[in-house]
Amino acid sequence: MKINTAILFILITIVACKSNKTKLLEENAIQSYVDKDYLSAEKYYKQLLEVSDKNKEQYYLKQIENCEEGIKQNELTKKELRLTILTQSQLDEKFGADLSNLSRRCYLKLADIYISEKKYDTALINLKIAESKYPLFSICNAGRFEEKYLLNYQFAQCYAGLGQLDSAISVLTPNMFVKQKDVYIDSLEYETINKFYLKIITKKYSKAELKTKLNKAINEVVYIKQKNKEFDDLTDIQCYFLFLNCRIDLFKSSIDVSSWHESIIFLSKEYLCKDAKETETYKKINNFD
Repeated sequence: MKINTAILFILITIVACKSNKTKLLEENAIQSYVDKDYLSAEKYYKQLLEVSDKNKEQYYLKQIENCEEGIKQNELTKKELRLTILTQSQLDEKFGADLSNLSRRCYLKLADIYISEKKYDTALINLKIAESKYPLFSICNAGRFEEKYLLNYQFAQCYAGLGQLDSAISVLTPNMFVKQKDVYIDSLEYETINKFYLKIITKKYSKAELKTKLNKAINEVVYIKQKNKEFDDLTDIQCYFLFLNCRIDLFKSSIDVSSWHESIIFLSKEYLCKDAKETETYKKINNFD
């Protein structure tokens, strides 16, 4: 009886281990596919094919087929983007600098694909070319914050992928204390960036340490209001705090003093601090156990 019980226990343990392995492989496969890392997703689905039950075999085969299609599509897209860059560079030489940001967008899209393929060195090269050779052209700075916000996220992914955690944190931190309604990007993308940021900072610091550092930083906010040196009717206002060795600007601009009475509440130190505390990043860190 004891022998039979021992055998049964071993069999149950083996089944449980197999089930846990399958579940982990499925989670990795799905996440890789969502991240458009088709090479990794294909690898996981092939492993699942070896350990799965027959009833899931067709599903995994179909997913492997989808991954192969994704890999082909990525290669095709990269060729098209490189051709577009080459064509645009020839037009630039003939007619002058391109103001549509086409070449810049192509390099950023290439970087996105390389990030999804975990080729972070190559992605970083494309990002640096986009930033140095094709700086963003915009009218009245329209969309400039959002562009920088998304660009820094790409840089941070590369640095994190290369194990350069300090660089990833420093490039992303200055833009993280902004409310979703104030950033003109998709809410899902905003949430994705926020989760990524919390993931990398908790790799370097404990949750308790982050919470303490953030509350100390908020309590030591710097607020400077002074006359503009060039224009008498303008007042310069700076409001910022330091967190994880980075400066986070809550406000930095010049305003017309003639309309000061209308904006004094919104530009006060108290209001700007309150606004920062309503951001998703602050709430998440402040709620750490």
